[in-house]
Amino acid sequence: MPSQMPYQKTISNDYLNKTKTIKAYTEYELENKIKVQLNTWSLQESRQRERQRISNLKEQAEFMDKEVKMSIENYKSILNNITLRVPDSFNWNSLKDNSCYPGFSFTKTIPVISTYFAKFSVPEKGFLEKIFEIIKKIFKIQNQTFLDFPKNKRLSIENKATKAFNRDMETFEEEKQEAINLYNQKRNDFEAKKINYNKDIEKWEADFIAGDTEAVEKFSTMIVSSLKFPENIENDFELSYDRDSKTLIIYFNLPTIQNINLKAGYKYVASKKTIEPILMKQKELESLYNDIIYQLTLYVIHEIFIRNYNQNIQCIAFNGWVHSIDKSTGNDFDACIISVLVDENTFKKINISKVDPKECLRSLKAISAPSLATVTPIKPILKLNRTDSRFIESKDILDTLDDETNLIDMPWEDFEYLVRELFAKIFSQDGAEVKVTQASKDGGVDAIAFDPDPIRGGKFVIQAKRYSKVVPVSATRDLYGTMINEGASKGILVTTSHFGSDTYDFAKDKPISLIDGSNLLHMLNEYGYKAKISV
Repeated sequence: MPSQMPYQKTISNDYLNKTKTIKAYTEYELENKIKVQLNTWSLQESRQRERQRISNLKEQAEFMDKEVKMSIENYKSILNNITLRVPDSFNWNSLKDNSCYPGFSFTKTIPVISTYFAKFSVPEKGFLEKIFEIIKKIFKIQNQTFLDFPKNKRLSIENKATKAFNRDMETFEEEKQEAINLYNQKRNDFEAKKINYNKDIEKWEADFIAGDTEAVEKFSTMIVSSLKFPENIENDFELSYDRDSKTLIIYFNLPTIQNINLKAGYKYVASKKTIEPILMKQKELESLYNDIIYQLTLYVIHEIFIRNYNQNIQCIAFNGWVHSIDKSTGNDFDACIISVLVDENTFKKINISKVDPKECLRSLKAISAPSLATVTPIKPILKLNRTDSRFIESKDILDTLDDETNLIDMPWEDFEYLVRELFAKIFSQDGAEVKVTQASKDGGVDAIAFDPDPIRGGKFVIQAKRYSKVVPVSATRDLYGTMINEGASKGILVTTSHFGSDTYDFAKDKPISLIDGSNLLHMLNEYGYKAKISV
């Protein structure tokens, strides 16, 4: 599964009394999710306010009828939201933080001297002071005289005002400098965070191009998170990516038919002076529900494939789950009700805008109950955990074979590699893969095959026995026990020797294939390889 989402924010709508915590991998994705959710709530709020505003019951019924018919139309047209064309590559710069830190602002008012003169009531030069100044100039009086008395009185008050001004001005400058220092610190923190964030985006891009598992999961999560669904469908999902097979597995939490529970309309009953719902027929409701799920499945798959510019995802397994209540026990349970596995080349041949969703999924070999509304659990086509510490790198043996190669004389480790390599060629024709496990002579699993085919597929365990004598029945019993332990759907036992009747009796009613030495040589020959078995 993807790693924990580092960004989250709780939003609410007081009018609707709804609260939701939004999670995302990036700030861009978080803001986009928040925007989608707020828009949905805004639409719901405006409708609810409009219903409450209308006092006339007949008008209310008409409004509610129009509203439910619009909802039905939205459910029927999910595939109208498909993206018809996207650029050849993704614009990673759109995810980067390109914002600028706001300019410096200091809200305190700068002291003005005139304000202090007014506050201290500094008198202006009076008539006598002006006359005395003229007299001093005319007679060139330099020394202090009684003529300065009016001036001295004014200057004394003026000095007090100036001192107060200077004191407050000094305080203002200190506070402004503190504000500048704090601003510079916050701006530097902002720029550092911005640089680191953008570096993370660049690393994400590089990892995605390289096919890194977590990077592909994050990218796919971003795509699905941005999809538009009718307001009663929660965009709730998890996904995982298998790098080896380039397969994306999606676990989508689908709404139940009770979540949809649409009415056909509303009407005003004049005789009762009430608004009554027009119930949708059960078959009609189930048909609509099925169509919603089919459309949603194709919509999600389409939107991922069309943005798969780097070809990281070659196959998508979509598993649709519902959380419901068992009516017989009253207990909650989770069930997969639809599952489909499709490769990109097959899906891109589909004109998704013109298909019948049900027929399209049927052609893709999707698995589902005849009626999805009954919540009949099915087994997901692909729900495999390929993380196995026993898996090791394979070794090429087939190309070393020739007419003189005696499989009996081959080292037992090389024989196990040969069997794995042969079955890898066989399974790869149908899109499956085979992995070899750590070599050991303990009778455990020698190779594991993952086949995505919805009918014959699953997990296969393969064991190779380089024997010169008849293979004992205990080897087949061990294989069957290993199958159960591994949760495998089939077991294959390959040997250079042959099997006895007791082995065939044990295996006849079990999903076990027995391949003896002669059949092994025949299979090798079919792929152009020569060898012999000589005791």
